[in-house]
Amino acid sequence: MQLQLDEKTKENMQMLSKFKSLENTLNSYPIKKQSLEISNLEQDLINKKLKAQILEKELGYDYDTIQ
Repeated sequence: MQLQLDEKTKENMQMLSKFKSLENTLNSYPIKKQSLEISNLEQDLINKKLKAQILEKELGYDYDTIQ
């Protein structure tokens, strides 16, 4: 009887450990999502800066051509 109780206790502790691990994983998803959103915004800013440089060169080229 004591052996069965010990086995059930051990099983319960393992299940509790798995539960805590899953809970921690679920709680970390918003942080990962925020990090990805920040990375996307940073990349978007880089892309817009590059597009602005391209437009400046095109406008500069057109301006020099007119003169």
